[in-house]
Amino acid sequence: MIEVSRVSSQEQQAALAILFRDLDDSTRFEHIGNVLDEASLGRLCLDGLLLAKSDNRPVGCGMYMIECDKTAFVWPPVVDVENCRDLDPEPIADAILQQICREIDAGGAWIGQCLLEAERQCARNRLVRNGFEFVTNLVFMKRNLSDLRPAALKALDAIEFVEQENRLQFISVLERTFSMTLDCPELKELRTATDMLSGFEAARPVGRTHWRLYQSGSEMLGVVFINERPEEDAWEIIYMGVVPEARGQKLGRAMLLASLDDLRDCGSDTVFLAVDHRNHYAIDAYDEIGFTEIGRRGIFCRSA
Repeated sequence: MIEVSRVSSQEQQAALAILFRDLDDSTRFEHIGNVLDEASLGRLCLDGLLLAKSDNRPVGCGMYMIECDKTAFVWPPVVDVENCRDLDPEPIADAILQQICREIDAGGAWIGQCLLEAERQCARNRLVRNGFEFVTNLVFMKRNLSDLRPAALKALDAIEFVEQENRLQFISVLERTFSMTLDCPELKELRTATDMLSGFEAARPVGRTHWRLYQSGSEMLGVVFINERPEEDAWEIIYMGVVPEARGQKLGRAMLLASLDDLRDCGSDTVFLAVDHRNHYAIDAYDEIGFTEIGRRGIFCRSA
């Protein structure tokens, strides 16, 4: 019988060794050390680290984290095949995922998300048979700001987000950017703009943010939300959207260039983003601006 439970502090290292088992020895030890260090400093919560046992023998591991906005990020389960050659690995993986689903439901998560490389077909099959649905493939891109040159920018007015002053205005424009979007439209149907902005606020990082609403005259164009990732000396574009009336005029490109220009002298050199592979308009714009693709992963979701 497979039993899955949260790890004790004494079991954390063994569980992480299973979670990172596919890495080479030196990288695995480094990852385990980094995770335990972050946890000891209170910067990482390991409450969602689960260990599967058979006859008190560790045979698998899983992990999830519920963010402040109640989004649950799920790591695909890992079965320690070297330690359970006498067992079928699939029921072990299923037991881990089923326990994760029970715990994220109990934790009030509105959605569970897992990212997987395309070649991991076995892991994909495990997710699907345990209630996760494939949504789309995400393209991950980055750009170095050190070689960003000042551009001749279209004159746009940028409004900085101030909760007490313009929150409703940001919500209104954010809601309009959802219309006919090509960027994960399936997920936009699951929550409102108010929900999304509340999530951004709840998960707002300790580092700097660049949240802007752009307009030209009295015409609202769209929004850009960028957060600093100080631990990586980088920025991350967490959302960018253009209202339908402003699309097809390179205004999204102008908004992004204006934001990057603002970030250029802020100290962090790199900007990351993820975009739906179906959103070829956005990908073409990012290519033009100098972003390069660094990988692709499928996103699997399970809604509450």
